Amino acid sequence: MQFPSLERLEWLEKEFKEDGYNLVSDREVMQLVDLAIKIRKAEPDAYVTYKGYLLHASDPKVAEHSEPTPLYDLTDIIDGE
Repeated sequence: MQFPSLERLEWLEKEFKEDGYNLVSDREVMQLVDLAIKIRKAEPDAYVTYKGYLLHASDPKVAEHSEPTPLYDLTDIIDGE
């Protein structure tokens, strides 16, 4: 499934703000909903600690750090692969 391009998303945003839902197709709305769900369900690929250390998501040392910030690679999701 091919998701809308950045240009199309920006156009949809502009049209929605100006005209409401009239020009947005159901298919595009469902693609955006599917994309949002996939992004929300994505697992982190890495973590960065407050000291700036970068740790792979599977590194057991992640648990030793308080509140590491998760990092995601969403290119596969966004590109629709």
